[in-house]
Amino acid sequence: MSGLIKSSRAFVLGTALIAGSMTMLSSTHAQAEKILRVGNDGEPQSMDPHFISTVQTSRVSDDMSLGLLTYGPDGQPVPGAAESWTVSDDGMTYTFKIRDHNWSDGTPVTAQDFIAGWQRLLDPALGAEYASLLYIIEGAEDVNTGKDGAKLAATAVDDHTLKVKLTAPAPYFLAQLTHQTAFAIPRHTVEKYGKDWVKPENIVVNGPYKLVEWVPNVHTKLVKNEEFYDAKNVPIDEVIYYAYEDRTAMQNRFRANELDVARDIASEQISWLRDNLSDSLRIAPYAGIYYYAIRTDKEKFADPRVRKALSMAINREAITDAVLKTGELPAYSFVPPGTGNYTEPAYVSWKDLPYGEKVAEAKKLMAEAGYGPDNPLKFTLR
Repeated sequence: MSGLIKSSRAFVLGTALIAGSMTMLSSTHAQAEKILRVGNDGEPQSMDPHFISTVQTSRVSDDMSLGLLTYGPDGQPVPGAAESWTVSDDGMTYTFKIRDHNWSDGTPVTAQDFIAGWQRLLDPALGAEYASLLYIIEGAEDVNTGKDGAKLAATAVDDHTLKVKLTAPAPYFLAQLTHQTAFAIPRHTVEKYGKDWVKPENIVVNGPYKLVEWVPNVHTKLVKNEEFYDAKNVPIDEVIYYAYEDRTAMQNRFRANELDVARDIASEQISWLRDNLSDSLRIAPYAGIYYYAIRTDKEKFADPRVRKALSMAINREAITDAVLKTGELPAYSFVPPGTGNYTEPAYVSWKDLPYGEKVAEAKKLMAEAGYGPDNPLKFTLR
């Protein structure tokens, strides 16, 4: 399969946001070669799952690491490193049965490897950006904030049984375990090499592919992990991720049959793609929010009327319909519509006002806050 994927686009100021969509182009070239050539819209940050915070990097990491759960063909969580699990009646305690499988060097994967991964992520000294995603586990926040006597409520009953207690029932917990923050680490390799454990010559993984080459700003090469528990059903032998900041250049390489998948496109090309590559183009829902973060510690933004006015002044519909044109939705809530295990989002009260009325109200708010033609609000937006 080959394709061109477009990530979601969205803009927000204050509390207004835009949910997105995803697009793809596809062919059959890669299946014949058993090599998948992927255009990735950015250079990987790291091969260490605890230092990943971008979608571009997690695509590579997800090919190499298998969480307790993983994604099925429909995007729903399915058994991964855990072949089964049970949940207590109160929804607070999960017990996972770890399947019999190995790291890529042949060492067995154990329940202790998952606990070690979580403890490493939560170690305040590590400074992991996404550590808070595990706060739903009892004791995780206390460990991460360095409280005395803090202990993570995760226990290895034996090598293949992992018990976890949550702070409260969380229907999203199983899905959360597909994220890189919940991956196990090969303790023996991390202890031996320290931060260098993720170099191609040292890295050990439990997913379908392993890293063999990383040329910064050029490409990352993965090959099939023969120790992967389901290796016989992995049809592609090699995956090469090419780093592209220039979406047009990536699109041109796809058209020249030098790429099988391009993970983003130049928005201004969407009409041409629909007209000329419709058989390859794919558009599917993608949950994401883009927004402007406002420095509320700056005096000019301290007044909530100013922040509300700026948010109301953004013409979201113009951005989604005339600029992006790939199915993005104007965002008037922080949670995208259709989010699993979530009710209808809480929208801003002015969501359905015509844009002209939003602008009029924004001007009124700015005047009340002391801004106008004789005293304009000036700031740098970047």
